[in-house]
Amino acid sequence: MPLQTKEKRTGGYIDQLAFMSSESWSPPRRCRAIVTVIGGGGSGAAGVVETATFPLSKFVMTGGGAGGMAQSRLELDPSVTYTIIVGASADAVSRGPTTGSSDGNAGNASSFSGSGITTMTGNGGSAGSDSAVSTGDVTQNATGATGGTATGGNLLNVTGGASGGGSASTSTGVNIAATGGGGVGLRGVGYSGGDADSLSASTNSFAASGGGGVGGKGGDATESSASSTGTLSYGGGECGPAGDETNSGNIPTFSPESGLDIEPFSNVNNRIEGTENFIGNWLFGSYDKFNNSKHWARGIGGNANNGTSTNWAIFGGGGGAAQRNGNNVLGGSSQLGGGGGAAGCLNGTATSGQGGQGMVLIQIEEYLD
Repeated sequence: MPLQTKEKRTGGYIDQLAFMSSESWSPPRRCRAIVTVIGGGGSGAAGVVETATFPLSKFVMTGGGAGGMAQSRLELDPSVTYTIIVGASADAVSRGPTTGSSDGNAGNASSFSGSGITTMTGNGGSAGSDSAVSTGDVTQNATGATGGTATGGNLLNVTGGASGGGSASTSTGVNIAATGGGGVGLRGVGYSGGDADSLSASTNSFAASGGGGVGGKGGDATESSASSTGTLSYGGGECGPAGDETNSGNIPTFSPESGLDIEPFSNVNNRIEGTENFIGNWLFGSYDKFNNSKHWARGIGGNANNGTSTNWAIFGGGGGAAQRNGNNVLGGSSQLGGGGGAAGCLNGTATSGQGGQGMVLIQIEEYLD
């Protein structure tokens, strides 16, 4: 609970409220606070091709864009009822087992408004797009989804990270490219998912890229070798970008733990509350967690994968997923704000990753009476 005497805390916050659903709210007392509004991310596209009926197909699916982020320092009044809108998650899409592809869904806007303040809005990220050619020796391209814009912040207005773009070409076989979603611009820049290019000329091939992190873009994935088993790349980091992968046949094994870890915060009526530095610890990944031999730093993008064993990014974008051997694939999802990863496969079912839901965070710095 907020303290009941006038206080200003150094090196932290008196109280913090992370709103995970829409509601009306008033502070208990007049206060100065940092308010951060994050829009929902878009979901990735999905596509499937049947090799028996479409032996020379080129499919490119892109991930979704991340939501925009607005941030302000405000004086909030207990006599005012503020309206908090939290953008819902963008649903994933699925295709298969027959040939076809579908765009993802756009993210939803979040906002914070009330008397005496400028309305803050974090718009939702754009939907992932699909691009397919079933015959002919040509190159097919797709542009990444754009991140959501932001308005009304007196400290920051940051556009969310775009998803990666991609291309596919072949003279024999089927080529599939699926890209990772964009990350939320918590550090002032919205980083993109990696690009994915599947270019092998003589065999079925795939490439899938990682999602953007809060501190760097996802790695690019380029597959052009007939002897490789496909190329995957890692998600962007919380302190920098992921490395690019070319003809590596690499399957990343370093991945974030699935699920939202809210320690040391308490979940109260769809809010997360606590007094520690929410931005510094939880959002940016300034501390790490080991669990079941998995190393997890909050804020990283999801890794690309070639199956259904994927992960959930937190503010980072979900990784793309692709497969050439007739198995199902599942794009990586974002839990908060990031874009979902795209998914594509041969002779199976492809399901994209969902976009992360929005959030409104209120960090009380000082009570003024």
